Amino acid sequence: MARSIYIASPAAGTGKSTVALGLVSTLTKVVAKVGVFRPFVTSRQADPFLDLLLARSGSATPTSAAIGTTWDEYHADPEESLAAIVSAYRAVAREHDVVIIDGSGNPELALNARVAANLGVPVLLVVSGAAAPEEVRSSVEVSMAEIATEHARTVAVVANKCLPATRDAVARALGGLD
Repeated sequence: MARSIYIASPAAGTGKSTVALGLVSTLTKVVAKVGVFRPFVTSRQADPFLDLLLARSGSATPTSAAIGTTWDEYHADPEESLAAIVSAYRAVAREHDVVIIDGSGNPELALNARVAANLGVPVLLVVSGAAAPEEVRSSVEVSMAEIATEHARTVAVVANKCLPATRDAVARALGGLD
C-alpha cells in the first residue's frame, strides 16, 4: 500500500491547492509512482484541478478513478459516500508508491479529518500565514485539536501566504507545536 498524505485546510483561500501541486511536482522527482486522489468533487464530469494534478504526477489513473464522491452524493448518503471514498482511495493506493490526497476546498476541516482517519493517513494542515503570528498559531492549535477529535493526526503544518515582514515571527510562533 502506498504512503499517503491528506492535505486539508480550515478555511478557503489558504493556498492548499498550490501546496498540493507543489508536493506532487516535487515528489515526481524522487518517487517512481505518484498518485493523486480527491475525496470530494463538485462534479464527476469535469475537475480541471484534478486533471492538472494527474498530469503533473505522471499517473495513468483516469480522472474518474481518482475521485471519491461528489458533494451531492455525500449529502444524499454520507456513510455510503465514505465507503466509496475508502474503496476508491485504496484502488489508487494499490497502484502507486505515494498518494497525495487533496482534501475538499470547502472549509470542512472536521469532515476532511474524518476521511483521513478512515483512510488511515496523516494530515498536512495548510493555514493562511497572512495574519498576525498569534492568530496563525491560534488557527493551527484549533485546527490540530479538531483534526485530533476526528481521530486523525497532523504530521506537518504549512503557514502559506506569509507576509515578508512577519514570516520569521510566524515561524517562531509555530515553533514547538505538538
